[in-house]
Amino acid sequence: MRQYKRRKDGTTATEITRGPVFEFSGSGEGRPTNPEEILRVIVDLREIITQQSNTIQKIAADLTKIKADQQHLKSQNADLQEEVLALRTKLNTLLGTGLRSWVEVAAREPPQGPNAVPRPPKKELNCV
Repeated sequence: MRQYKRRKDGTTATEITRGPVFEFSGSGEGRPTNPEEILRVIVDLREIITQQSNTIQKIAADLTKIKADQQHLKSQNADLQEEVLALRTKLNTLLGTGLRSWVEVAAREPPQGPNAVPRPPKKELNCV
């Protein structure tokens, strides 16, 4: 016999997927089954089919919404990637051909404060 891993709620996979158990009062010795029992089984089966159909429709609707949301996110992602590329291009254009050293940045900064006297920067020969 195949063993199934128990779920946290104590049920097994086969117990979850198994439908309702119908028992007939007939003894199997050729005695006909009561028509009311057959009718009850048919009504129960119709109810089960209706519930399953509703569940399938809900899942299909949820899946359609998820796919639409996913497509929207893909579109947003593509737009953002284009924007990042444009900003990188603009940044590289503004920076010129290379990065400036801290000395070059300090040399180009305006004096701070109203009474500041501009001083020539101390530029070392091998500073990067």
